[in-house]
Amino acid sequence: MSLKNFEEITEDLTEAEKKTAVSIFNNIKKNYVGKNNACKSSKIVEAYRNAGKPLTDVRIRKMMNFLRSFDFPICSSANGYFYPATKQELEETIFSLEQRVRQQNISITGLKRSLKKFQ
Repeated sequence: MSLKNFEEITEDLTEAEKKTAVSIFNNIKKNYVGKNNACKSSKIVEAYRNAGKPLTDVRIRKMMNFLRSFDFPICSSANGYFYPATKQELEETIFSLEQRVRQQNISITGLKRSLKKFQ
């Protein structure tokens, strides 16, 4: 599903992009295990650009969300994406995502309150 006002960059993944996402997952699972071995999205973008298959950071995030939605355990931190070495690393990523959702909900609540100024 594409996001309102960001349709062009958040359009649904193509079948080719879904296959690329699985390929990226397999590479991360093989080469980037554990939080201390994370792979920055810029490195993924560069590798695909060098292979003649341009990707953007936005599409990488879309692919990671797709993979996570289908039970592929992709973790992330400020250092990049990685395959969890431990259950705790996976739990930390889940907690981080839950924190982001809470923060988004706080923003939504504030924006809804500000609607009163426009009525």
